[in-house]
Amino acid sequence: MRNGHVKTSKDFISQKNKFRIHDQIKLGCFCGNNSLWSLGRFLPILEKIDDQGYVKYSYDLLKYEPLKRAYDSLMVKREKMPDFESSNISQNIITSLDCFGNKILVGFTDLIGENRVNVRHLLLFSSDNNGINLEKILSLRTGNEDEKFHFQSVKYNPKTSLLYAQGFELNRVYVFKVKL
Repeated sequence: MRNGHVKTSKDFISQKNKFRIHDQIKLGCFCGNNSLWSLGRFLPILEKIDDQGYVKYSYDLLKYEPLKRAYDSLMVKREKMPDFESSNISQNIITSLDCFGNKILVGFTDLIGENRVNVRHLLLFSSDNNGINLEKILSLRTGNEDEKFHFQSVKYNPKTSLLYAQGFELNRVYVFKVKL
């Protein structure tokens, strides 16, 4: 251990994908069973990291419709705007990551244009020895502008069935009673 850390994020990023090395901010979470999950904010590759810091399993979440559509929409914007990289437009699709037991909760930006009435906020995955499975797509109602945008962060407490979410527009923290 040098300088107070054991590993850096470079240890967790595959050298095979040059795009990820240069353009990837990652989120991570530890589950109760000592599993570490890592997920890219721009390129949604979910990785299970072993206790040595190596990628044990890797799952491309772009095969799931909400994330694929958000990614495709972002790529179209990038192509049409020559200065997109330097603009203030968010280039992150994934907004939050939480896990509990064998469940993984992914917050994302549902890029659906002007009409934001049917925005979806969270994807719930379960994991087992065969991989991951999408269980639910959640759309949460706040009664104000926050329900039309993604949440900045989420945290679920499986003991109380309470989901805490911080709004994007109003920056409020919301508590939802949901059974996941």
